[in-house]
Amino acid sequence: MALRDILLHMSDDDLAQSRLDVALKLAQMHEAHLTALYVVRTVEIPTYVRAYIDEEILQAGQNRQLELAKDAEKAFLDQTSRNGISAEWRVAIGEDRELMNLHGRYADLAVVSQRHFATDVSSNSDNLAEELVQSSACPVLTVPYVGKWPQPGRRVLIGWNGRREAVRAVHDAMPFLEKAEEAIVYTVNPDDGDHISGADLCTHLARHGVNALAKSTVSKDVDAGDLFLSAAFDMDIDLVVMGAYGHSRLREQVMGGATRSVLDHMTVPVLMSH
Repeated sequence: MALRDILLHMSDDDLAQSRLDVALKLAQMHEAHLTALYVVRTVEIPTYVRAYIDEEILQAGQNRQLELAKDAEKAFLDQTSRNGISAEWRVAIGEDRELMNLHGRYADLAVVSQRHFATDVSSNSDNLAEELVQSSACPVLTVPYVGKWPQPGRRVLIGWNGRREAVRAVHDAMPFLEKAEEAIVYTVNPDDGDHISGADLCTHLARHGVNALAKSTVSKDVDAGDLFLSAAFDMDIDLVVMGAYGHSRLREQVMGGATRSVLDHMTVPVLMSH
């Protein structure tokens, strides 16, 4: 599957330009269409409180967000036009996760930012990456809140355990893997010591023209997510691919340990599928 349709989450947050830079680079590399979805957030106010708030004040707040959206639209269209990227701008009023899920039904990839614990205060979006990887119909690329990635996907680290989520993540990441200089299939605490863990996946990837190498590590006392991130740093990785484990938020969200650890502490872009 080619990467032809990218959905970018946009809002008035401090990380918007960072994830836009990554989305622009991906759109160029893959000759993809880039859709920016600017979310004007609704404020949930209990009925008993709303009775004491002037509706004009609420409307003024929303109007201010719409003005910011117009400024962001101009900057977005200027940058996409300058880079020769096919693009469109959408504005929607509502809740980030629901709107991204709706528009993500017709995209090959959704691009969002990592939660920034020091600045995220909105109940609508502070866990957006975590929520989307559990509910999105398309794979989710999460961009760390620090760092620059001039060519994301040059060297890819695949978190591999043979489970369905990992298999789907590899398939969803194939447009990246086929363009990568090298892909490392990385297994933590493999069950079977009689063969090289990940070797079969490397064979499969080789048939797609992917230069893949299998590696594994054994460490029962260290969190698997921390091991992935440590390996990514040591191997000069600029994209991590892994399955997302856990249940949706609607079922009292429970994230797998490695999944949450990577999302909380990631230092490179991470592509996840559930």
